[in-house]
Amino acid sequence: SVDELLTYGRQFMSFFGSCPNTFGGLARLTLENLRLGESDFPKIFSICNQLEFLRFQQCDAGNMSLLEVEHEQLRELLIFCSSIKRVALKCVPKLTILKINAFMSPEDPFCLGYVPLLQTVTVINTGLSRHKMLKLSELLGKTAISTLHLNFKCEKVSGGPQCCPSVVCCGEVVVIIFGKHTSALSPSFADLGETRRSKAIATGVPQTKACEFDQHF
Repeated sequence: SVDELLTYGRQFMSFFGSCPNTFGGLARLTLENLRLGESDFPKIFSICNQLEFLRFQQCDAGNMSLLEVEHEQLRELLIFCSSIKRVALKCVPKLTILKINAFMSPEDPFCLGYVPLLQTVTVINTGLSRHKMLKLSELLGKTAISTLHLNFKCEKVSGGPQCCPSVVCCGEVVVIIFGKHTSALSPSFADLGETRRSKAIATGVPQTKACEFDQHF
């Protein structure tokens, strides 16, 4: 319940505040089932300044809250089952892997600031009617990632199962398969079309060498 998340959050921050030197030496941290205060996340990022791996599961600072990330050493960020409105990666110069799994927000799940080393982006979610269409050209901007993994679980492309695409990479070419029809496009202009229920458009993804679009039935 929300009350339990708040209680766990207060208990964790009490523990966190009692041993900052211990947390300051951590390279990996996983937090689960916590609702923290607005100032708690910046405090965690500031004290845990050696973190290279960070995983949040059902952690936020309130329903539809904004999570701003600024960290000099963080290389991998995983966020699961979150009611965070958006993850704003303001300045994470060493980040290489970003994974967002199951988000409630109808908005874009993240926005990219200074992330020059970002290589792998994974977005996994059941695309519901409240979720906006993900336009990857806007979401990724000019970030030159090498691997993009999209998984919208049981959702289908409008038009029936025969139109459901799978996307693989052949060298520098993204291959999009709609049933028996195959088209090959350059990674810079891969277009999954107006996939109404799959909630993704990959138009203009910059320099993406591998793109996976999974749909499980």
